[in-house]
Amino acid sequence: MELLYNLQRRSSGLGFRKNRDVCIPRLVNFKNDTHQRSISFQENVEESECLVGRFCPFNQRDGLYAVADELGFVYFQRVAEKKKPERLENRINLHNNAIFDLQWFKSRSGEIYIVTASGDKTVKIANFARLEDQTILTEHQQSIRTICTHPDQPGFLASSGRDGNIVIYDDRSPTYQVSNVIVNAHIEKCRTKGPVTVKAINKSVTALALRDPNTLISGGFTDGTIKVWDLRRTYLKNVAKQPLPLHVFKVGATVSSLSVTDSLLYASCSNHSIYCFNANTYNSNPVCKFVGHDTNSAYSSYMHASVSDCGHYLASGSFDGSIFLWSTQLDRCITEQGEKYPQVHPVARLVGHEKEVTCVQFGTVTDQLMLLSLSDDKTHRIWRPTPVLDKTDEENPIEGKTEIIHHGFFASQSMRIASEPPQVKCRLLRPFPSFVHEPESVIHQCSPRVRKCSTNWLTALSPQNSSPGSSPASASRSRAKVKRSLSTDRKSAKRLKMSSPIKGYITIQPKAH
Repeated sequence: MELLYNLQRRSSGLGFRKNRDVCIPRLVNFKNDTHQRSISFQENVEESECLVGRFCPFNQRDGLYAVADELGFVYFQRVAEKKKPERLENRINLHNNAIFDLQWFKSRSGEIYIVTASGDKTVKIANFARLEDQTILTEHQQSIRTICTHPDQPGFLASSGRDGNIVIYDDRSPTYQVSNVIVNAHIEKCRTKGPVTVKAINKSVTALALRDPNTLISGGFTDGTIKVWDLRRTYLKNVAKQPLPLHVFKVGATVSSLSVTDSLLYASCSNHSIYCFNANTYNSNPVCKFVGHDTNSAYSSYMHASVSDCGHYLASGSFDGSIFLWSTQLDRCITEQGEKYPQVHPVARLVGHEKEVTCVQFGTVTDQLMLLSLSDDKTHRIWRPTPVLDKTDEENPIEGKTEIIHHGFFASQSMRIASEPPQVKCRLLRPFPSFVHEPESVIHQCSPRVRKCSTNWLTALSPQNSSPGSSPASASRSRAKVKRSLSTDRKSAKRLKMSSPIKGYITIQPKAH
């Protein structure tokens, strides 16, 4: 359906556009795309929950993704065909504790790495081509909660943890030396009679996102704020003082994940809402708030939201085992006017998991929309669009479907795509006069044609510029030719009707020697 829509746009003179309105209501989960740890990997080991999973943004054609569990294992898998079960590509044990975050990292040389943050206070960087080639970073004093990389900014790597510090690394050195540290990024101040003291109960930094090469955004656990940091400043000099951010957003809840797309910032919080801020103006008031899901759980800080590649859809897990989808286009979705900003309700939800869904992420495999979800039921699932929803297959049945909440939203889109291609609106321009082909045009009436002299008479008449090998006879013939051309030009110039006669002229007297 999406290919048909793009072909209709191309036939109308428009370019291809990523439109996921047709794919969202057809997302399903097949049996071969449901993976339980003990069954999928065929190992007689203790079952564990997968806490985080990420699609590889650098190789979208192969459908490579990685999932990490609470035992310190990272599993690399690929999205296979529908009829074939997904097979295990590789496995590596990087930590002896739970892995809280996982990111794909691309160095300046072009090599792809996998970066993990664990509760053992270390960050490990493993080369995907050579998994034995690992680098261990021990810059944090407590467990590390999140890692920040960016697919369009190679070489950028930052980490944060429960100690309240944000560490930025320099990948130009083989040991990834620290280039900048933001100490006590999210803390609570306690005013007393004496100097200002800091509550050291819990100052964890739970979320990081890169806005541009010079702007880093972080979310706190205790203070309930989102802070914007200028990476061009050096925060290592004022370690004793509290660092001063560029901007501060107050949300009043724990920030579990941050996503930046174009000019919008999405912050998933533990108060059953996802806030959307303007990342260009840094307005303290949110643009809108996405509601409808349940984050009332002790593990609500581990819920990760995701934005689709087109930027029109937002997905997040819920405590009831569902995955809720919102539309980021406010003029098309159901909204309620709140106190200061509108509240957006979901348009659809994915039903299939039995327990709380902790992490979801959108991905693209051969320009096809995919969704990866991880749950506390010790399974992770791949959701993909299918053209036929009612078709049943005994070998590979459908275990999860999409339930439409806002029927009018998708009904209008399907009717618009199926009825006729998009119309091209053209503006009628004023007819401009032709300055070349029409002899009666303005330029021909204002400036009559005068035949140009083909010979440079100054060069021809001057004896200094005559060729050394030329004879006097040839020189006289060339002078006679120039005189004839000049006389012809004078006669043609006399025929011109001058609008006003010449009233004055300038004479040049030769200099007396």
